[in-house]
Amino acid sequence: METTSKANIDWDIIIQTIREEKCILCLGPEIFTDADGRKLEGQLATEFDIPNNPDIRNYYPQDGLFLFSTEESKTRFYYKLKRFFDGNFPRTENLLEKIARIPFHLIISLTPDNLLCRVAEHQGLPCKQDFYWKNRSPVSSAKMPGRQAPLVYNMFGSIHERDSLVLTYQDLFDYFDSILGARSMPTELKKIISETDNFIFLGIQFERWYMQLLLRILSKYNDKDSFLRYASSLSVDEQIAVFCKEQFRITFVQENIHEFIGQLLKECQKEGLERQAGAQPSSVLKGIRTLIGKADTDNAIRKLKEFLEQCGEPAEELCDEAILLAERNNRLQRRIRNGSIDERDAEVKRNQMTEAMLGIIRRAENFE
Repeated sequence: METTSKANIDWDIIIQTIREEKCILCLGPEIFTDADGRKLEGQLATEFDIPNNPDIRNYYPQDGLFLFSTEESKTRFYYKLKRFFDGNFPRTENLLEKIARIPFHLIISLTPDNLLCRVAEHQGLPCKQDFYWKNRSPVSSAKMPGRQAPLVYNMFGSIHERDSLVLTYQDLFDYFDSILGARSMPTELKKIISETDNFIFLGIQFERWYMQLLLRILSKYNDKDSFLRYASSLSVDEQIAVFCKEQFRITFVQENIHEFIGQLLKECQKEGLERQAGAQPSSVLKGIRTLIGKADTDNAIRKLKEFLEQCGEPAEELCDEAILLAERNNRLQRRIRNGSIDERDAEVKRNQMTEAMLGIIRRAENFE
């Protein structure tokens, strides 16, 4: 397999494209490989005991997709998957701490987690998150991504929005029906991709057929023959590497993911480009989260509605959801007052509303 050694990587070009916001980082599931060499699929197989799990009728490891016994089974799986991704991944977090300090303006993630933003915020570094929601109208971002406030875009949905995820073949077909129809991705994001001169792929599983199709879709938004593509993958078949080089002009580097990012961070430090933690601006949405934590649901919903109303037309859909949420809360309060619902059921409904409110807040972060 033809590769490029570290000595032959044109770090100056990579740094220049990062500085000019012409470089996009694409992160795949192999960044979750643990210290024992277990890839994400292996960790999930252990976590969910896939061969013996009654909720999973079939698992297709070649594509990382499932067939569930029932819709209820899929729901149970989703909540367990959400809890899994909300957990700790020490080796991955160490890598992401370095990535967060490199001033990429846009990072495309092929996993549905928010771990990179969690790590960045823990370091005091601004980070915004958005995701592709198949067959939904895109919400225009109020703020464009930038080197000091990068956007992490989850290409296959968000773990915090169940219906956005790609877990089954039906989900995958719906996804490509949406993306091939040029739906759901914001126009601003397409423009950024079209103006990019350099793509860096880390931990991408190029052997999966839909990954190659996805690369073609990215190429559709960026049809320039001149831009650069570097890739570092833990395990890529030589035949697949040749295919990707010929079809997508991808140059594979010999360094593993951690070595590549470590060297790139050093190059940024030499040029004075490393992102530094600074004073964080006051956040309306952070204040709303604080109200939620205090179980002050009424004021949290009121402030959320006020914030979204101020954002105007781009946030109209989210504002409508917040209004419906307020109506649900009012109905619940009336039922509690007249004693027509017991405390256990009321607690379940309160938790559901909290989850819905947090989902609106996450999607509203683009407007702050």
